[in-house]
Amino acid sequence: MKRTEIRQQITESAGKIKNNIILNEILQISELMRRTMDEKEYMEVSEPEWDKRVLIRAVLNMDDPRRIRNLRAIADGMERQSRGICKT
Repeated sequence: MKRTEIRQQITESAGKIKNNIILNEILQISELMRRTMDEKEYMEVSEPEWDKRVLIRAVLNMDDPRRIRNLRAIADGMERQSRGICKT
């Protein structure tokens, strides 16, 4: 698929999203990916931002439902812990 076709599909898909939180998250992901691929801006990307990029791509490329569930359980546990819902 050509780059212009992909951009058009992204625009059409984002145009159908009504939730501002989701739209903002898509923008954050898009900006992170863009900055890591930019010839100048990639130097300003922090180590945690690089880690986020790697994790996002890894999740998108995962096919094993068991591994996806395991990763979700880990993320849910970390979120609960950060909110003080559970203690380790």
